[in-house]
Amino acid sequence: MQMPYIVGLTPAWQAETMTTPAPAFSRVRLREGYRFEDVDDFLLEIRPLVDGRLPNAELADRIVNARFAPVRLRPGYDMQEVDDYLDQLRALASQGHPRI
Repeated sequence: MQMPYIVGLTPAWQAETMTTPAPAFSRVRLREGYRFEDVDDFLLEIRPLVDGRLPNAELADRIVNARFAPVRLRPGYDMQEVDDYLDQLRALASQGHPRI
């Protein structure tokens, strides 16, 4: 399901019921970034699994293999911030600790 991105609204994956804190990614426009919808959809799907039973090697592999469409000259999420957050989620999924 494609989640529409509307500036100023909290993405669905930042639900307050999650125990893993949701990041607030910087938005970029003049340099390459990740398409909002791709990142939001992936995190909507992944975050409940990260809050589930860990460690989970299959989930860690899925996070490592995630790919998002790059955008230029239109708003997107800062690539480094998203990549760093995914690294944290991967470590959590593969090790089961520490909580982020």
